[in-house]
Amino acid sequence: MLLPTEDQDMLRQAAREFLADRAGSERLRATLDTPSGHDAELWKQISGLGWTALALPEEHGGLDAALPDLAVVIEQCGRTLIPGPLTAVSAVGWLFVRHASAGQRMAVLPGVADGEAIAVCSIGGPDNSGVVAASPGLRLTGVRRHVSDVAVASHVIVDVDTAEGPALAVLETPPGLSWLEEHTIDVTRRYYTLRFDDVPVKTDMLLGQAAVTELLRAAVVLQCAESLGVAARAFEMTCSYVQQRSQFGRLIGSFQAIKHRIADMYIELEGARVATKDAAEAVQAGRPDAAYATHVAKSWTARAASAITSEAVQLHGGIGFTWEHDLHLLQRRAKANELVLGTPAWHDEQLTAALGDETPAP
Repeated sequence: MLLPTEDQDMLRQAAREFLADRAGSERLRATLDTPSGHDAELWKQISGLGWTALALPEEHGGLDAALPDLAVVIEQCGRTLIPGPLTAVSAVGWLFVRHASAGQRMAVLPGVADGEAIAVCSIGGPDNSGVVAASPGLRLTGVRRHVSDVAVASHVIVDVDTAEGPALAVLETPPGLSWLEEHTIDVTRRYYTLRFDDVPVKTDMLLGQAAVTELLRAAVVLQCAESLGVAARAFEMTCSYVQQRSQFGRLIGSFQAIKHRIADMYIELEGARVATKDAAEAVQAGRPDAAYATHVAKSWTARAASAITSEAVQLHGGIGFTWEHDLHLLQRRAKANELVLGTPAWHDEQLTAALGDETPAP
């Protein structure tokens, strides 16, 4: 079902109203120069609303929300570019409900629910050549790049190679784990390079290979939802601007060439919305085509968000290029999301391989 449910509409409206009131541009910019880029007060408020516990079961203070419901909230967060690791925390919470043991849940989820525990994901892939290998004694060695919000994390979830095959290791920022902040295009989110130097892993804090695949798919879906929110906000800002800006004695929105460009942006946006919604439902239900839907969503949505934000900057003219305007911040997030967790070209290759009954790369 590609249309939102009544509950999702209510959740979207509540999230939008809260973020409009508490997470405006001035608050976002105030965090840009802080050491971690993390708004602790806003995170406390978000946790108080129960957003960090949406996917968790009732015994952990959650609402048993499905992945499409999480995507609704993350889309609204993308509109305002809120700082913080809610996307990663949501993916981890959803994964633990499906794949973690009772002991693993008790070790992580209560802290996640109240916002005290912040779990971030370090997932290998085509854009992340670092391989984290687990020795027979379950000690990790390797390098992993492009991991967001590590400086404020209490847990790091990393996929590792073990003697039994791929697995997910749950780490509590142990000794031997170090990181270095990366310089990236997205100034609203901090990325780090992680180094694992003989980092120990508890044997009871490993999740199996199925969890590796599920976490990557869930992370891609929520990233697409965030990019969708970014693109939607840029599109709305542009539609408003072209109805106010005059040139040659006419509103520029009345020019046929501008109308065509706005129409193209709308088509890209609606395609991203449909693809993201379908992927969220496919992964949640464990449909046989979940891999296909995820690849399609990232391929379309990442390209669409980059194209829409770039076009928005162009249609705003000179003001769109200024630091004081928010458009460039939206464009930066869209560009970063396009590259992390697999580029659109890589997802195209994986989709082609899957449809051709070839074995996709891990």
